[in-house]
Amino acid sequence: MLYKLKETKKSNYIELIKWIKGLNARSYEIAFQKPLKALRLCKYAYHLAQKCGCQEERAF
Repeated sequence: MLYKLKETKKSNYIELIKWIKGLNARSYEIAFQKPLKALRLCKYAYHLAQKCGCQEERAF
């Protein structure tokens, strides 16, 4: 899954933004190699995104 932050929320959640960007990138890397691990990462990214008010842009 990829998440896009609303402009008003970006300055408030710097650390969560870093985590979400990393998880988005890692999800793509392992999606086809280890599907179960990718699914866990996507779920974790989803929960972090909900905490900082992200909008889902695209899903697997």
